[in-house]
Amino acid sequence: MTATTADIPLGKILIAIANPVQREPLAGALTAAGYAVNGLPAGIPILDAVQADQPDVLLITTTLPSGSGLELCAQLQADPAASTLVMFVGPADRRDRLQAFAVGAVDFIPEPCWPEEVVARIQTHLTRDRVYRRVQAQAQRALSAASPSPLLATLQRTLHQQTQKLQEKNQLLETEIQERQEVEQALRREQHKSEQLLLNILPQAIVTQLKQFQGSLAERFDHATVMFADIVDFTTLATALKPLELVSMLNQIFSAFDRLAEKYGLEKSKPSGMPTWWLVGYPSPVKATSTQSLRWP
Repeated sequence: MTATTADIPLGKILIAIANPVQREPLAGALTAAGYAVNGLPAGIPILDAVQADQPDVLLITTTLPSGSGLELCAQLQADPAASTLVMFVGPADRRDRLQAFAVGAVDFIPEPCWPEEVVARIQTHLTRDRVYRRVQAQAQRALSAASPSPLLATLQRTLHQQTQKLQEKNQLLETEIQERQEVEQALRREQHKSEQLLLNILPQAIVTQLKQFQGSLAERFDHATVMFADIVDFTTLATALKPLELVSMLNQIFSAFDRLAEKYGLEKSKPSGMPTWWLVGYPSPVKATSTQSLRWP
């Protein structure tokens, strides 16, 4: 039976990542992209597995159950016959990333990362490695031929073109990663603003429930007390005081009420156009709510 192109994997990948939360999404994405993916067999050292399976790419972390991923990478690079490309996946620690490249890794993918990003990086590195090996083999054949000059010139042009294409792909990938990081940062900032806005108008418990989407927000509170507070004849008072004096007075009053509310376990609410409310027994049910509100000075 003749194998079709679709039956031939794009390459062999060995994933030596212990955490299944990290490993499984990467394995699924690589398999879907057409790679032959193997996990680390139980009880077999990673170095032995690499030497036996000869994968095109080894995905590891800097910290391994059996030791250091950086030391393992250095051991692999010390073997002249080794052809496996080593790529690290892990936290974006500057020291680890620099050490990974120093011991011969071709890439260090910082977490969090998209599985699709890992697939794209692997494809780029494999393409570059295969072009390099093909050109190297052609150059060796050219050196042994009678008339090497025309072939070498062709090889140089081909290598230059392939290098330019790979550089363009790398630049595009780096741009996409930077844009994704900027979008994530913007989303986090907007999320923080939204949470602060909700906390200004809703109790913490309600905001937490809204964030977790825990069904209907309708609840029953059998024991709750609501106390209304307003400043008598505030309009007349406001016209008689200077703006700074008025703001200072309000700040003192509400700061004192806030301290008392925290001391006696009351929840403050300020509906639009209404006096300030203080609630006992909501949103956290408590007993003796009337007693707590009566203790309010």
